[in-house]
Amino acid sequence: MKNQKITLDFLAGMIKNEFDNVGHRFDKIESEMKEGFKESKDDHEKLELKVSNVAYRFELVELQKRVELLEKKVLKS
Repeated sequence: MKNQKITLDFLAGMIKNEFDNVGHRFDKIESEMKEGFKESKDDHEKLELKVSNVAYRFELVELQKRVELLEKKVLKS
């Protein structure tokens, strides 16, 4: 290629090939990002399910107080 003249068509072809390669890389990155977002969404949904099935501390404390009050009333009788 040292002694060969570079034509505009040849140069245009080289540039087009490079742009095509970049496009393919972006497509791959986009696909990987979509998969990553899907995994994150799935993890978030699993975590949300776990959290929604857990009683909060203040609820447990309130229930404990109510049970203790009922126990006192029942044991007094």
